[in-house]
Amino acid sequence: TSSSIAAMDTVVVTVTANGSCQTASSAISNPKVLVVNPLINPSISITASSDTLCAGTSIQITALPNLAGANSIISFLLNGVSVQSGSATTFNTTAFANQDSIQAVLTTNHTCQTSPTVTSNTLHFVVNPASLIVFPSISAMLNSSDSILLNPTPVGGTLSGPGVLGLSFRPWTVDTGITTLTYTFTNSQGCIASQSQSFRILPDA
Repeated sequence: TSSSIAAMDTVVVTVTANGSCQTASSAISNPKVLVVNPLINPSISITASSDTLCAGTSIQITALPNLAGANSIISFLLNGVSVQSGSATTFNTTAFANQDSIQAVLTTNHTCQTSPTVTSNTLHFVVNPASLIVFPSISAMLNSSDSILLNPTPVGGTLSGPGVLGLSFRPWTVDTGITTLTYTFTNSQGCIASQSQSFRILPDA
């Protein structure tokens, strides 16, 4: 047994005997040239398209395996729980919560390797929530009704749709039927929230 054999070393075995009836005191085997496979040291790291995002935003995690070899497996772990396993080097999700963490585990099957599994660096995420919009309910109204000031909150967003002027809705400028208005607000973290509602504009009696 030896741990110092190198590639292309030649090994022979010498047998020495001391029997009373033998033709020679020793015998030498045929030479054997050894093939020594290199020791493979796989590794893996991960990167993210961003580590700060808004709730519900899609994010991509990319695994960067090194010396993975054929038939290797990459498992993505969200807070320690596997959420994807296979040959894919990317993982996409919209389900991150604040302070979630993710890492990847690379499983390889080299003949000679330092370890069959290696773990990547860990990424942590800051997930900012979108603001909660309060949009006053609008009932069906006549085409001739007066202008309505809606005042959705948080203040500072944008009201859009037919018949809108600032935060007011002018029904006489809209055709009868179903009308939809949308209020959109962007908070200080850049997270966008929107809420829509539809209502009916009735013809004058």
